[in-house]
Amino acid sequence: MNGKFSKMVKLFSGKDARQLLLNGKWGLEKEAIRVKGNGDLSLTPHPEITGKKIANPHVTTDFSESQIEFITPAFNSIEQTFSFLETIKDEVDKVISSELLWPHSMPGPLPDDELIPIARFGDTNDGKIKEIYRSGLALRYGKKVQMISGIHYNFSFQDEFWEKLFKKFDIENGKQIFKNETYVSLVRNVLRYRWLLIYLFGASPVADESYYSVIKQKGSNCTAGNFSACTQKATSLRMSRFGYDNSSQNLFSVSYNSLDEYIRDIKSILSTKNDAYSKMGIYKDGKQIQLNANQIQLENEFYSPVRFKQIPYNGETQIQALENRGIDYLELRTFDLNPFEKNGISLEQLYFTQVFMLFCLFESSNYFTNQEVETMNLNAHKTALMGRTEGLMLNGKNNKLISLQKWGSEIIDKLRVVARLLDNSIGNTMYEDSVESQYNKILNSDLLPSSQMIEEMKNKNETYLNFNLRMARENRSQRLSNHINR
Repeated sequence: MNGKFSKMVKLFSGKDARQLLLNGKWGLEKEAIRVKGNGDLSLTPHPEITGKKIANPHVTTDFSESQIEFITPAFNSIEQTFSFLETIKDEVDKVISSELLWPHSMPGPLPDDELIPIARFGDTNDGKIKEIYRSGLALRYGKKVQMISGIHYNFSFQDEFWEKLFKKFDIENGKQIFKNETYVSLVRNVLRYRWLLIYLFGASPVADESYYSVIKQKGSNCTAGNFSACTQKATSLRMSRFGYDNSSQNLFSVSYNSLDEYIRDIKSILSTKNDAYSKMGIYKDGKQIQLNANQIQLENEFYSPVRFKQIPYNGETQIQALENRGIDYLELRTFDLNPFEKNGISLEQLYFTQVFMLFCLFESSNYFTNQEVETMNLNAHKTALMGRTEGLMLNGKNNKLISLQKWGSEIIDKLRVVARLLDNSIGNTMYEDSVESQYNKILNSDLLPSSQMIEEMKNKNETYLNFNLRMARENRSQRLSNHINR
């Protein structure tokens, strides 16, 4: 174990110190498409009973009027966050009784782009900006890509935790600068090791035929006829180059070596004209169709696997809030919807993610080189498209080849140490159990949700559509049953 990891373990080995590892804030954001009983996209407006989506902090729309987004507050425990997500999803399920929530990250049967409705937010200035922004996304990437759904995991450490770290490691800098540097260091490791999350929790190994036009547009040699063969070992099409990632496809470069560099680079791409987008124009037939012709219209268009976040004041943009007050929390964006989980994610997965984030904090985190950025992105995309390939080799430290199983097992050894610290604080084994459960998936890829999905479709002779409709109905049945029994 490296020096920093050992020092961090020692620092948090005492009873009071271990407790600080449990003191954080957690929030979840979950997207899901509303579909008809036959799986076709629902073209009805966002349910009015949930209130105005521009004002409702918990139930709104994402890209499309047909795409619901569930947002929890930031709670002091994972369990509270998970329970709140379940509650608001149960409430929505009650009011869309004639529709279903599509349980998969990759969309079901989609109509032609012009028939997919962009979310509407009313005639206020803020509402108009939201709609024009989405119009710009449709113009730049196509609507079908924007219909991909996922789960975002929001996390921050509490003040007492920062106090202990600051007293131990910082001498010269102020607390917020130290906090920024620590979060940025943590995120570099999240990016380095995100291939493991994609492998373990990727749950989008296939897509509907209506999505094949996107595959072709993104430069695949796979045609509709042989696409399944080309991706037969995939774990997550959502997190692959066939998804909506634009942060690692050489479109632009953003540094994660410091918050200042990150802000500088985001500002640069926010103000740099893109020739292709300029040719598309800002207006068409007297109507504004994108906010601007820059590399990205707003910060949210930077589709990074993880984002730095700060709560903006009135009139502030997200990047201004980061510049003015530093990092408040992190937004992890790597998780697919798991069709086998009624909420799209399990408590066990959330416990494991907490351990993983602490591992990324404990582990040494050197500044990125250009070569390492290229390598870590390759590892992520390799795992997304070929993760279930037996003996898959990744590029490890010093760019040396290492098998996914060997590298994963080495990381698990450290995760066990972190999990034990957490379990010793609560007198339970739920964190260690979550790690062992994932270790079994490293030993046996048949246990992966991506493998289980393919196997179920095969055993039940189900199409992609039929599998997801069955899971949607089973998930709804479980949610409504839970609601009745409360």
